[in-house]
Amino acid sequence: MKKNLGNAIFDFDRVATQVYLDFFSQFSSATNVINRNKDENVFKMQVAKFAGALKYRLDQLGKKMVTDVDPKDKDRVESILLAKIQYYLQEFDIRCNAL
Repeated sequence: MKKNLGNAIFDFDRVATQVYLDFFSQFSSATNVINRNKDENVFKMQVAKFAGALKYRLDQLGKKMVTDVDPKDKDRVESILLAKIQYYLQEFDIRCNAL
């Protein structure tokens, strides 16, 4: 059975939040030993690496959600999920740079 718009967005947020938290935890552990005063470029490369992997994972999750949604809601769900993915990526970047 296909999901309606609200259920698809809710399910995406539920899973995406956990994915985001897992990626940030991994990032935090990976960069814990980096001295930003001396190795800012290494830190930025790690931010880019983890942000790229997070984007890929969220994109895959979004594609799966779109295939599970009622066809009449497909375009609307796609645009909402794109905005939500951008939100998670911005939050990741802000949180990384606040370390």
